[in-house]
Amino acid sequence: MERRGFTLVELLVVMVIIAILMGIFLPSMGAYRRRAMVSKTKALIRQLCMALDNYHEDHATYPSVNGSSDYYGELNRRLYVGLTGDENGDLSKTADEKGISYISPDRSMVSDEGGSPLFVDSWGNALGYWPWPDYHNRTSYNIWSRGPDGETGTGAEMGDDGKDDVNNWR
Repeated sequence: MERRGFTLVELLVVMVIIAILMGIFLPSMGAYRRRAMVSKTKALIRQLCMALDNYHEDHATYPSVNGSSDYYGELNRRLYVGLTGDENGDLSKTADEKGISYISPDRSMVSDEGGSPLFVDSWGNALGYWPWPDYHNRTSYNIWSRGPDGETGTGAEMGDDGKDDVNNWR
């Protein structure tokens, strides 16, 4: 008798082997993805720092709003407008009042929910921006991401001090 195809046992063995291999490799892919998102956020913060340094050279100050302490809202919006000159978040107008553009953001860097353009990290959370020196950075501005959990000062996966935040002062 001529045998064609596979038996049910052979198919089940192959499926079990594939399931075991997936169980081994898929969790490690999540760690790589998380590291890639942290690297992307660090690159964005470095890019913003370079743009802010250039802005400071031209204006002798950093983009700010007097009296505001809304790191993730009004100050982030002022940072966006100051560096791009774009009030509406359409990414087409990119120059300040002097005709200078300090950064040309792509869609992944900006969220315009609520009608106000803001810089966002890889997880879609608004970046924090503080344009004055403080205890983190005694000489200039602070820019930070709250990390994958969206909360400041929590998490243990990323940082050497047990925090998953990404910033410009470490």
